[in-house]
Amino acid sequence: MLVENHDNRIRFYELMLEKNADEPLESFSLPDNYHFEFYQPGDEMAWIEIELSAGELINYEQGGKVFNQYFGEHRDELSSRMVFICTSNGEKVATASAWWNIHQPGPKSEGWLHWVAVKKKWQNCGLSKPLVTYVLQLLQNLGAKRFVVPTQTTTWVACKLYMDLGFKPIPENLRHNLQGWAIIQRLCDHPSLDGVPCATMHEIFPNLYPDNNIEERQEHSCGAVVFGISEEHTILFLLVQSARGEWGFPKGHVEGNEKDQETAIREIKEETGINVCIMRGFRRESMYMLGNKGKRVTYFLAKASIHETIAVHDVHEIRKAVWCRQEEALSLLRMDDRIAVFKEAIAFLQVHKDLQ
Repeated sequence: MLVENHDNRIRFYELMLEKNADEPLESFSLPDNYHFEFYQPGDEMAWIEIELSAGELINYEQGGKVFNQYFGEHRDELSSRMVFICTSNGEKVATASAWWNIHQPGPKSEGWLHWVAVKKKWQNCGLSKPLVTYVLQLLQNLGAKRFVVPTQTTTWVACKLYMDLGFKPIPENLRHNLQGWAIIQRLCDHPSLDGVPCATMHEIFPNLYPDNNIEERQEHSCGAVVFGISEEHTILFLLVQSARGEWGFPKGHVEGNEKDQETAIREIKEETGINVCIMRGFRRESMYMLGNKGKRVTYFLAKASIHETIAVHDVHEIRKAVWCRQEEALSLLRMDDRIAVFKEAIAFLQVHKDLQ
């Protein structure tokens, strides 16, 4: 079981982020075969369907109420403020709005990024950053001097996206909802939250971990999706084959008072002989039952040199380790959680090309 992009099992906290609108905005282009469209009368259902698919709404009835609450009295504004991303066949698959605080209307210089959502099938397709930056540019053109975005711990991936774009927690919200930001730090490992303590699994998933003792008793391993760059500038990935023949990523048990990243680095070295550097901003937790005992695996993203010699020392645990291309890696992986982590790592690298 992986933590979902929108995961209602996570304890809910309202989070608020801000960014100075006077700072230059980085531009991100849409992938081929997608384009932007503004709202037109009759697009309410398309908006609701996107928000439902993304997990932001429960049903169509709630969608209609929310749409009217936020936009009903200002429909004349939507044609210049509500944006959709459409596919080549015209399907609307993502949306965001350049709006304001409807509860406490503030100065006109404050622009709110509202109801950002991408249909589940189109998540991890490179749409989020182009969408958000496009709408921020709209707000800037409308005179905004400060950007504000409301979100929540249950959409932790969105928090990471905003921080990647230079947003920071609003200080008052950080103080008031420090535990919520501790959850985001545990799930994201983001440099913008350096100094914020990491939440425990009990604090993140109160129903899955009714008390802190469960996490302490649970078997915990750490590892990484390891990548390297070939001389042809192709990304290669390091996979290991277990003694049982299963392919996966190098990982192993936490020892003593090791930090999770320290465990990952040590285990990768022990299993493959390869030295790695952990990349900030990528951390995924996988949880499952092993017999009657729960197990948790923490995956990072790590970079290594493909020219370093692979050395498998314990053949009773690891048969072999190999570098392979993305397509080959996907054909070798069989377990759903590993495939999901791998696809998320690929999406992360596509966005963070500076890491390659």
